[in-house]
Amino acid sequence: MKVIDTHRHIWQRRCWSESVKKAFAMVVARKQFPFLDHEEILPHIGERIEDLDGSKMIRDMDEEGVDVSIIHHIDWGMAFKDDAPATIEQLNKDHCELANRFPGRVYSLFAIDPRRRPGGVKMFEKAVTDWGAIGLNFMPPCGFYPNEPICYAYYQKALDLDVPVSIHTGFQHWPGLSNKYARPMYLDDIGVDFPDLTVIVNHSGMDSRASSGWWEEAVGVAETKLNFYLEVADWQKSMVRAMDDMAELVRKLKVMRDAVGAHRILFGTDQPAINQTDFELTKKWVELFEDLPNVARKYGVDFSREETELILHGNAERIFRLN
Repeated sequence: MKVIDTHRHIWQRRCWSESVKKAFAMVVARKQFPFLDHEEILPHIGERIEDLDGSKMIRDMDEEGVDVSIIHHIDWGMAFKDDAPATIEQLNKDHCELANRFPGRVYSLFAIDPRRRPGGVKMFEKAVTDWGAIGLNFMPPCGFYPNEPICYAYYQKALDLDVPVSIHTGFQHWPGLSNKYARPMYLDDIGVDFPDLTVIVNHSGMDSRASSGWWEEAVGVAETKLNFYLEVADWQKSMVRAMDDMAELVRKLKVMRDAVGAHRILFGTDQPAINQTDFELTKKWVELFEDLPNVARKYGVDFSREETELILHGNAERIFRLN
């Protein structure tokens, strides 16, 4: 069965400012106690997952069983108070060019913080029309609400260009980013004001073990906003471990399916993994969805093969026009 990962990253240290690298080092240093010295870790941050030409991504996709990936860049500049060495325009262009090296296998979204990038809307248009970007990615935890007026010019441009908008919801893994901006409820106004804009609810509000309440909110909002798509990236990783309770996971997928329909659910992984455990969990995540009808049946839930095909690839092919 074809698998499209609608939410993947490619990590390159040149895309990170010194503050971003420090934040990553702090996460690694404080994962255990006694704490490690983050200054000793800092020079090595990103070494294992560095992927300058996309070859590691393709190898990982092949091993995971993923046929197509849509990569997300992140504009962290305002959140971490400093920018990467390259400009946001160059970083987005580089992501698109990297995707273009693997035609039919990799596509890229355009990412920007809407608050401080002069000419950002025109840059977004150029990314779609000239560079090959297939949508827009917003990361509200960097410090803005997705329903702020400053975002609306981007939504209108996405509507004009007929491309989807992907918006992060759910709790954060990284210090320096603000959880409060990522509540799914803040997407509700977008659905009212732009009913014809395709909006992807990244993570469906469930980006940590503690955020099930926001998952319920995401489903509730998407149920009445017929242009919203629920996406399940990151659920498999160690911050969430949704597969630890398969009965509950199947229940959640059933609730999502019953609320919005299988035609509005998207598969995703949020790869690459920071550690080998998450990489192995992602392989199991792919296998779970490929065998969803049989797995769900064990817990008294019916998912048809047609519904599974929609979630794994059909919906992504339709809204991103990948056929």
